[in-house]
Amino acid sequence: MTNDDVTYTRPHPAKYSDTVLAAGRLLLEKYGLFEVTDPVDGTQALDPLAGTLKIADAIPELEWTGIEIEREWANHDERTVHGDCIEVMRAWKREHPWAKFKVIFVSPAYGNRMADPMLPGVGAGRKYTYNTYTFKLGRLLSRRNGAQYVFHRKASGAKYRKLHIQIWRAAVDVLEDGGYFFLNVSDYLCKDYANPIAVTDWHVGVLERMGLEEIERVAVDTPRNREGANADQRVAHEWVIVFRKPAQEIH
Repeated sequence: MTNDDVTYTRPHPAKYSDTVLAAGRLLLEKYGLFEVTDPVDGTQALDPLAGTLKIADAIPELEWTGIEIEREWANHDERTVHGDCIEVMRAWKREHPWAKFKVIFVSPAYGNRMADPMLPGVGAGRKYTYNTYTFKLGRLLSRRNGAQYVFHRKASGAKYRKLHIQIWRAAVDVLEDGGYFFLNVSDYLCKDYANPIAVTDWHVGVLERMGLEEIERVAVDTPRNREGANADQRVAHEWVIVFRKPAQEIH
């Protein structure tokens, strides 16, 4: 059986928390994005790392499209395109250059130990349950899934950065001029480092270099993963950061 043949679903270990969705709703409303400017198509919104596309049911005022590389997670919602988000967005840009999104709302892979390739029934997975991407999926991740990389490790972190730069480039290209980009992201703690791993600053820097302008950021308290031996080693909050793509001047 290939990944394309899978018809069942699997749980996702890192769906948007209710507090992040509540903060996102307030920000979307604040910037007038619930106001319908197109009575036919509505306000088009994209989550290119959709997981189960939980956001679409939580914020139904927008017309959502998701992209998800793992079939078992894509199967949760018929609005989700199964595929490599980089290739999907590049194809959209090439084939439909006029069709762009008003809103992108996205949460990249944490880049922390959730990337550990634990599997049910294998090794420690025979005895313990893990809230990692592979354990919840029940198999190893697809080759181009950034959730398998650890941000602070040299080789793995280089792959994380390279892949997410490609994702952000493709996403910015399908965001309309004047559109809004919402980034839900978090730093994390590691016992080998005195300070939190600065994942947030890295993502913000990349997006700003691609021309997006940060206009607001909100700290959101989240439940995090409070299980296991390292339950106390969690940062206190995540971020929802709002960017805007500058509108092109018409001469």
